[in-house]
Amino acid sequence: MRIACFGDVHGDIKNLKLLYSMLEHESLDAIYHLGDLVDRGPDPAGVIGFCIEKHIKGVAGNHDEALLRKHILTKTPPINKDKLRSYNAIVSTHGATEYLQSLPKIVVLEQLKSLLVHAGINPLKSLEEQNSMCCYVSMVNPDFPGLSRWSGIDRKGIPEQENRINGWRRWYELYSLPYHVYHGHTVVKDPTITPFLLRPSFNRVALDTGAWFTGMLSAAIIDTNGIKKFISTPRVRLGQYRE
Repeated sequence: MRIACFGDVHGDIKNLKLLYSMLEHESLDAIYHLGDLVDRGPDPAGVIGFCIEKHIKGVAGNHDEALLRKHILTKTPPINKDKLRSYNAIVSTHGATEYLQSLPKIVVLEQLKSLLVHAGINPLKSLEEQNSMCCYVSMVNPDFPGLSRWSGIDRKGIPEQENRINGWRRWYELYSLPYHVYHGHTVVKDPTITPFLLRPSFNRVALDTGAWFTGMLSAAIIDTNGIKKFISTPRVRLGQYRE
């Protein structure tokens, strides 16, 4: 089995088509995205249409999940202009809503000993109990297994070190499942491989290289022996990278 998975597109149809052309020669069994198809970039509906046309599978991202759950399914247009643009484009595109609804929160590839997910895995829950938290999880706390807080400075303005004193840890510090995890959500300068603390023979692979503002959309080629290589579209500008 040989697949590719790529990071957050965020409406950047031009780079998605370019990356796809770079992957066409890789003898792949399947191509997966890691979520966040919508918002920010110029053509979110075009991105979804291309995924449908090319049979690209994937997982839901926090932007996809929020737009679908809060606005599309409730028929409540968002106030935010960026999200409203995504909303209007998607509800006007045949099959786009159904495609977003079809996206699972995680994909398990047993042959590759791998999990595909947007943000991460809640290490305090079993694989069967994983839910929409996979779309946005950052820090977890054993005392509050159903909650997540941001790393860095959270939305309440509390710095990470203070949260850590109170028992919060980044999800990957407590992860112990026997799978490699491929994820987006967290913007990195280049694709990054990091062994898990509790499972050092398994890796966390971050693939969101901020395509919507850097121009760099990145994919990993994976087979039963692990990662073969990374493929990325050219970076056209630098940005501020913050986890």
